[in-house]
Amino acid sequence: MPEEGVRLVPSDLAHRAAVAPDALAIATRDTAWTFGRLADRARGVAAGLAARGIGPGCIVAVLGDRSAELVAVLCGILEAGAAYLPLAPSDPPARLVRLLRDSGAALVVVDGRPGPAGAAACSIDELMAPAGASGPPVRIGPDDLAYVMYTSGSAGAPKGVAVEHGALAHRLRWMRRQYRVEAGDTILQKTRLTFDVSVWELLLGVTSGAATALLEVDAEANPREIAAAVQRHRVTLVHFVPSMLRLFLLATGPLERAALASLRRVFCSGEALPPDLATRFSETLGVAHGTGLSNLYGPTEATIDVTFHDLPLHGPHPRVPIGRPIDGAAAWVLAGDRSVPVGERGELCVGGPTLARGYVGAARRDDACFAEHPAQPGTRMYRTGDLVSVGADGALDFHGRLDRQLKIRGVRIEPAEVEAAIRALGPVRDCGVVAVGGVLHAVVVGDGPLGLAALRQRLATSLPEVMVPARWSQRAALPTTAHGKVDVAALQRDAEASAC
Repeated sequence: MPEEGVRLVPSDLAHRAAVAPDALAIATRDTAWTFGRLADRARGVAAGLAARGIGPGCIVAVLGDRSAELVAVLCGILEAGAAYLPLAPSDPPARLVRLLRDSGAALVVVDGRPGPAGAAACSIDELMAPAGASGPPVRIGPDDLAYVMYTSGSAGAPKGVAVEHGALAHRLRWMRRQYRVEAGDTILQKTRLTFDVSVWELLLGVTSGAATALLEVDAEANPREIAAAVQRHRVTLVHFVPSMLRLFLLATGPLERAALASLRRVFCSGEALPPDLATRFSETLGVAHGTGLSNLYGPTEATIDVTFHDLPLHGPHPRVPIGRPIDGAAAWVLAGDRSVPVGERGELCVGGPTLARGYVGAARRDDACFAEHPAQPGTRMYRTGDLVSVGADGALDFHGRLDRQLKIRGVRIEPAEVEAAIRALGPVRDCGVVAVGGVLHAVVVGDGPLGLAALRQRLATSLPEVMVPARWSQRAALPTTAHGKVDVAALQRDAEASAC
C-alpha cells in the first residue's frame, strides 16, 4: 500500500492536466500532446470501457505499437479501474490466444490491426467515447490491479504477474524522489510494452510532469536512431539493457556522443552490469557530460525494480553491486530459512510495498515463490532465485542464479518453457536448452535426422522470437548425472563446443 497522501496514477494525470494543461506530455517525431489532451483522451477511453461494463477487477489487453494514442489507452484503462495487459504484435497468434485465455482478459484493444482469433476486440477509435464524455466515477484503491505482465514460466508455461495500483504508485514515487524527476525532464520510451521497464518509461512522466518521448517503432536496436531521438527531444533520462548500452557506446562516435549532452542519467537493468562497461561509460558520457549511471535490479514480481546502485561519476568501477532496497522495500539473503552473514552467498528474497499480488490464471497454482518470511510471521516475500551476498558496505552483489533461468537481451527466459514447446513438436524425444554467447542453443534428441531448420520454423509459431533458439544441434542422447538427471553443466559444455 502506498504511503499516506501518495496519489495513484489516474489521480496524478488529472492533477497534471489541472495544473499544467498545456505542458508537453507526449512527443513523437511528428506529434506533440499536452497533458490536457492526454487526460481528455484517457477519459474517453475510460468512458468507453465503462459503457462496455469494464471496470475494477477486469483485465484489458492492449495489442499495438507505441504511439501517443496507445499511451492514452493505457492511462484510460487505469482510470477505468481495470488493469492493462500488454501483448506483443510480433508474438505468434497461438501465443496471444493462450495469454488471453489464461488471463481472462475482457477485451483486446488494437491499433487498427486485426484482433487475435476468437477474442473480443475493438480498435482505439471504436473504444473512444465522444469528446467530453465521461463514465460514472470509479473508486480506485491501492489494492486494485494496475497491470499484468507475462514472464517465462519454469513449469513450461508463461506466468502473468499481477501488480496493484499501490505497488506501482510506490515504485514511481521512489524514482521521482530519488532522481528528482520533474517538469523539464524528458524520458525516452523505447522498451517494448511487454517488458516491465516500459511501465516506468510510460508512467513516470504522468506522475512527475516530465515529458515522454516515444522512440520510433522498431528502432530499439539501432544505436544511431536512439542517439538521434535523444538529441531531437533533448532527452534527460533513458534506460538500456547492459548489452544494448555496450552496443550503443561502440556504435556512437565522439560527434554523436557530443549530441547527447542533454542526458543527465542512464539507467541499466535486465542483465548484470559488467564493471568494464560501467567504467567505459564513465570515461565517455560520464566525463564528457556529467551523465550519471544507475544499476537497477528487480524481478517482475517486485514491480519493476527493488534495489538500486548509483555509481560514482568517475571510474574505474571494479565492482558494480545491485545495491540497496528502494524506499520501504526489504531484501533478505537466506540459505533455506537461515539468514546468512555478510560476505556469504544466499538466495535474495524481497518484500515490502512493491511486491506483486501474485499470478493470474493457471499460474496461481504455481506461486510457491511467494511465501511467508520464515522468521517474520505475517511478512510476505518473494524468493527470486538469484544468488547474492551482502558486501561490507551493505550493498548487494549479484552472483548468478540458483536455477537454470536465463536472460537474453534483458528478457527472462525459463529453459523449461522452451524445452516443453520443443518437445511438443512431435519427432523430438528429448531436448535441453542453454545459452551460449548471449543466444539460446537447443540440443535435441530424436530418431533419425530431425530437420533442425524446420523445427525452428515450427517453434516460431508458438514462442516469441527471443525465446526461439538461434542455434540447434542433434545428439543421440542428453548427458546425464549418476542419478539419471540431465547434466546441465555437460550440456552447456557440449553446446559451447559445437558453437565454436
